[in-house]
Amino acid sequence: MTFTLSVVYFSMHKTHTFRNGLEVPAHQHANGGGWVADTATVENSVYVGPNAEISEYASIWGKVRLLDFAEVEGLATIRGNATISGCAKMQDESAMTGNTRLWGNAKLTEYVAISGSVTVCGNVILDGTVKLCGKFLVSDLV
Repeated sequence: MTFTLSVVYFSMHKTHTFRNGLEVPAHQHANGGGWVADTATVENSVYVGPNAEISEYASIWGKVRLLDFAEVEGLATIRGNATISGCAKMQDESAMTGNTRLWGNAKLTEYVAISGSVTVCGNVILDGTVKLCGKFLVSDLV
């Protein structure tokens, strides 16, 4: 009598295609269910809503909340009590700290850094080497 042994390997490793077009190994964050690339660093205290995405080498710490269709990518960093919502996006080496807010279709790119109680909203795009700290509202909304 001859027996044939077949071994089937199941991978627990998932990939996800992010809105920026990258398909990479990723997982759904335990706090909110949004997608996080395995190369990104996100603390358990961060809320990543079910439609939010964190890709590439982004780093997020603290009580940050990513809501709606928020996207964080590149080498972007966020810490503190920051909130990103709507279709807002951070990329490149941009940074948010403190009680900052990014919402609507707003976008931070390149080396933009906001801290304190800065809110960027509407369709505003900040790029270059912009640094805002303190209490500011940057908006194109009337």
